[in-house]
Amino acid sequence: MKASFSAPRARHLLRCSPSVGHAALDNFDELLRTALGYLTNCDQSDSEWIQATLPVRDGGHGVRRVSTLAHPAFLASAASTLCPQDEILFECQCQPDDPLVASYMSLW
Repeated sequence: MKASFSAPRARHLLRCSPSVGHAALDNFDELLRTALGYLTNCDQSDSEWIQATLPVRDGGHGVRRVSTLAHPAFLASAASTLCPQDEILFECQCQPDDPLVASYMSLW
């Protein structure tokens, strides 16, 4: 269930666009919580939802909230592609992404 449910489907979007703090992330998480309630046939309190988002090894369902993944997913993608970006854009008169990455690092 956890492999096809929740964050794996949205991970590409989280890696490719800076979306920290976007309202759609919270909406997605709320839809995810509602869907999990339908699947398990029970409404979840806030503490039960937090437990459901824990990894399976820690007693949770392994459901990842996209609002908590947005920041590290974008940073990991940006950091892993800095060298190829520099090589590709070496001749280009573009403004570097360093201020954007630095602003995200300051949030962390």
